[in-house]
Amino acid sequence: MSNASSLRTPSYRRHKPTGQAVVTLNGKDHYLGRYGSAASKSEYNRLIGEWLTSGRQFPIKGATSDMTIAELIARHLPWVRGYYRRGDGTETKEVNGFVRALRPLNHLYGPTPVKDFGPIALKTVRDLMIHGYDHPRYGPQPALARGVINQRIKRIRRMFRWGVEHELVSATVLHALQAVPGLKLGRSEAQETEPVKPISRDVVEDTLPLLRPMQADMVRLQLETGMRPGELVVMRACDIDMSGPVWLYRPPSHKTAHHGHERIVPIGPKGQEVVTRYLTVNTQAFLFSPRQNMEERRIALRLHRKTPVQPSQHDRRKKRPKKRPGDSYTVDTYRRGITETIERHNTEKPESEQIPHWFPHQLRHLRALELKREAGLDAARAVLGHRSPVITEHYATLDVAKGIEVMSRIG
Repeated sequence: MSNASSLRTPSYRRHKPTGQAVVTLNGKDHYLGRYGSAASKSEYNRLIGEWLTSGRQFPIKGATSDMTIAELIARHLPWVRGYYRRGDGTETKEVNGFVRALRPLNHLYGPTPVKDFGPIALKTVRDLMIHGYDHPRYGPQPALARGVINQRIKRIRRMFRWGVEHELVSATVLHALQAVPGLKLGRSEAQETEPVKPISRDVVEDTLPLLRPMQADMVRLQLETGMRPGELVVMRACDIDMSGPVWLYRPPSHKTAHHGHERIVPIGPKGQEVVTRYLTVNTQAFLFSPRQNMEERRIALRLHRKTPVQPSQHDRRKKRPKKRPGDSYTVDTYRRGITETIERHNTEKPESEQIPHWFPHQLRHLRALELKREAGLDAARAVLGHRSPVITEHYATLDVAKGIEVMSRIG
């Protein structure tokens, strides 16, 4: 079934044998009364309203008493996939977050009635996340960090809250689950992760010559602007106001868009120099394209070839490859391009010449630290797009060098 047909609202129709109005919801006919009457149209509007509010599924009477966890998940996920979408219609990362959070729940308690699921059961699911397990379909599931576990338990509770809202779950069940607190630092068996720290600019400069030209430019642009990786990979010329000395980039989607916040990324001369290299007549195209990057790499390899190319080797590309380079990078492919480059370099060099591993979000932390040093907290907050100065302070708290400098003078 196509997306257009799956989103079509079921129509008000005439049932010829009886002369009644009828609407079909999820495969079941609902008779509304005499066709064309005001009462039948009112009943149609009521049923359609309830059906749309329930995530395009007809409410199940008495579901709070006999619905299983697996059935609740099956009803909730379509709503998640429809709700968590960007302005361009693509799914956000929250969809995958829900899928992964509900997987161990369904694994342990799929056949369990919703009314029998309580705090002990929720803590049992949490223990599975702490220690890891072997899923019969998806294979080994690793032990998770404390922060990730707390996020996934919150998503499970949000599903139950959605169930209460749609009269699928008793409010008593949700109230009981809210008694389970989040895991506290140092007070559980869950592993802890190191806080994200700024990467040294020297390390970034050592990495740049190793990257492909487009990937290196992406790093340079992110470092100069401090934008999030997700904002970088979707850049298009049509989203950049180039009328002033400082260009203003408005990402089509960003972290706080669903709160109604506007995100504007100022781009100075250094960033403009990078962007200019990728401007084309197609202003709707993504600036950084893996497809274009692959083509440039292929040309570069041919130019550096020492022996002539045989006629049969001019084009060795598969006619119908299973996987083609995309029109734009994703956050994951951008990150992997950096980490895999560093891994290749380190395997070929002695330990003294190896480069520390880092990932793109550390560039944002580094820029926050530099902006705070050079222009103050308010300026850093404005450039990074933080709604609260507390967040900017969090990004820039690890300025140990500044503390050493101060204490050497006044300590």
